Amino acid sequence: MAPSPADFASIVELMEIKRLYEEQEERWRQRTLEKDEVNAQLEGQVAAMRQELTTTSTTAAELRNQLEAASWLAGPRPLLRNLKPGFSSADRRPLCRLVHL
Repeated sequence: MAPSPADFASIVELMEIKRLYEEQEERWRQRTLEKDEVNAQLEGQVAAMRQELTTTSTTAAELRNQLEAASWLAGPRPLLRNLKPGFSSADRRPLCRLVHL
């Protein structure tokens, strides 16, 4: 039995569908690879930021400890913010000189 023209048309149509499917699959594969690349870059940036935050926190804690140690050695000082609200800025100026001695 010889192949009919309808069989040939069906084969051509199926080949076209297969080609379109393979092209779509390749586009999806490429998009997935690009997204994986972006995700890897973002994960690297997050890791670097976490490391920087840890370093900054450690530095801030060290500076806070140094400040507390320096404050303890210098002794108590009057705080300007503890003054009563009725004082004007002119009243505070002489106190500022005392605090910075």
